[in-house]
Amino acid sequence: MSRRDRFVRRSKDRIKEFLCRRLHVEFNSIGLPVPLARRLERGRPIVLLDVGAFEGWFARVVSQYCGLTKCVMVEPIPHRAESLRRHFALPQYEVFCCAVSDREGVVSFETNAQEATSSMLPMLRDLDAVRGTMMECPPTATFECSTRRLDSISEQARLTNIDLLKIDVQGAEHLVLDGAHDTLARTRLVWVEVSFRPLYAGSTTFAPLYERFDALGFSLIDLEPGFRSRTGELLQADALFVRRDATPTLDPVQ
Repeated sequence: MSRRDRFVRRSKDRIKEFLCRRLHVEFNSIGLPVPLARRLERGRPIVLLDVGAFEGWFARVVSQYCGLTKCVMVEPIPHRAESLRRHFALPQYEVFCCAVSDREGVVSFETNAQEATSSMLPMLRDLDAVRGTMMECPPTATFECSTRRLDSISEQARLTNIDLLKIDVQGAEHLVLDGAHDTLARTRLVWVEVSFRPLYAGSTTFAPLYERFDALGFSLIDLEPGFRSRTGELLQADALFVRRDATPTLDPVQ
């Protein structure tokens, strides 16, 4: 980034910060979701397990905000995983190329024109709620993808304690949880994409996920709205769950 680009970026950030303060809206220039900024201490490195890492944006902003002592990134699309390996080097980062499920095996994985919507579950493209949105995109390819349990991955990566687990798996969240009993017992925060309608065949939705996390000892702390239909109906959001017996890094914002 040139000196001029850095100057422009800093100027824009100052303007945004000024406006947010005037409107009493929380702001951070890095782009870390506000619910996470409330729970992570700036400059205090953490251990991150990123399931559905895609381009690595999430790990990058967390690293810029608080730092990472260790980051394990899981990404099923081969060329995305290879790109992560080129840009996030060992030993601080470790990349696993696989899908996360309730068992070790192989599944048929479908990639879509909007690649961020790709999943091991078939997309329900005929839903009225997704017509005219990015979710209506056509499939581009199908490939055989290995699956692993999250407990197996975290054991291989020697993750004894996990500060933050991020899950972005397009409807397969319940399968991740089914294979993550030991991992969740060592996890403090979970940032997970949730759906309010089934958008993929065999996918889960917010209500059963909430019940699962509650039974596992996690409290729902916040929701950040995400994908909406053309009519404004909220279809997806990111949810922050916090282990009830964990000591928070920061005091929660009232």
